Amino acid sequence: MKRVVISEIIETCRAHDFTDVVLVHEHRGVPDGIIISHLPFGPTVYFGLLNVVTRHDIKDEKAIGKMSEAYPHLTLNNFSTKLGERTANILKHLFPVPKPDTKRIITFANQSDYISFRHHVYEKRGGPKSIELKEVGPRFELRLYQVTGCLVHFSLIKKKKKKEDV
Repeated sequence: MKRVVISEIIETCRAHDFTDVVLVHEHRGVPDGIIISHLPFGPTVYFGLLNVVTRHDIKDEKAIGKMSEAYPHLTLNNFSTKLGERTANILKHLFPVPKPDTKRIITFANQSDYISFRHHVYEKRGGPKSIELKEVGPRFELRLYQVTGCLVHFSLIKKKKKKEDV
């Protein structure tokens, strides 16, 4: 993608009051990076994307059913450092506040600098302590490699200027 196109995407999103822009990078059809930029002024986080399993690739297609459009409950695990807290804050603000009765759950679990993303729905079976958890996908690992205080297209412009100055 050209830098001009990214700038146009950001400006269009700002004009339409978007809160965030999520850009997924791929190489030969395999997703390998994700950039999340909070509007209107940042921050922007850059992640490597690993071990991606799409909904299409989940074995039991009948069990996953239709994708719920209900806002999910979020579980953020092990984001205890300053950087972890900042990362968790950026991730949680991607999602609106859910209704209390939603059965959709998204988990971000941080372990050894890898953030595992999982997407589940749950169903109550029988009694109040009997719950069935179903993975509905996708699932992947994120590896944070950069946090900037500005928007994605500004950080790309800064990199270009540094190269020109050399």
